[in-house]
Amino acid sequence: MNKKIRIAGIIAALAVSAIILSSPSSAPPLPQPNVESKNESIQVLATNLKKPWAIAFAQDRIFVTEKEGAIRVIQSNALLDEPLTVLRAANVYGGGLLGITTHPDFENNHFLYAYYTYSENDALFNKVLRITESDNKLQRRSNHY
Repeated sequence: MNKKIRIAGIIAALAVSAIILSSPSSAPPLPQPNVESKNESIQVLATNLKKPWAIAFAQDRIFVTEKEGAIRVIQSNALLDEPLTVLRAANVYGGGLLGITTHPDFENNHFLYAYYTYSENDALFNKVLRITESDNKLQRRSNHY
């Protein structure tokens, strides 16, 4: 290979490395959501959620997963202060608390099903849980695979 091309490639790689290393390590700040919408058909129900990922509906409630492990509840169009539960979800690319759904007979049995990634002995696994909820509080969790 031509020696000049090799040297040019090395210089280019060093330049790109310098640009990457000198760039800011944190992401730029995101603009605040416009909660004062002038469109009457749009209503903001919750703000300041941490990586919201999935939602499920039941009666007058909405269950929202946060990728890092919390299941939050929106009831009567307001986000409750305390989460329903917080799971030890793995904070990895493509993992975390990824899914939630209600049982078809949720009104009677209060079963929620959550799908998440967790870490054990430096290995990643996926799990489906059945959660029994009552009055926005965790009652029981069952492992399902």
